[in-house]
Amino acid sequence: MNTNIPIEQKYIDVLRSNGVTNPIEHLKSVIDEYIEDIELAKIADKAYLEHLENPNTVNWDDIKHEFGV
Repeated sequence: MNTNIPIEQKYIDVLRSNGVTNPIEHLKSVIDEYIEDIELAKIADKAYLEHLENPNTVNWDDIKHEFGV
């Protein structure tokens, strides 16, 4: 086994061996989901901080809608 294969290629090979037909698109999708999670966390943090400053100013229905609740 060649141990000089870059880690990125090893990861792509593992994805392919697990049935992922397009590893690059798969990775892009995972990254997009991660970014979306970060953006949702920022919204939640901002709403919570606003709530701490003035509990009556945050529209929790809008926040729930952002999270699909």
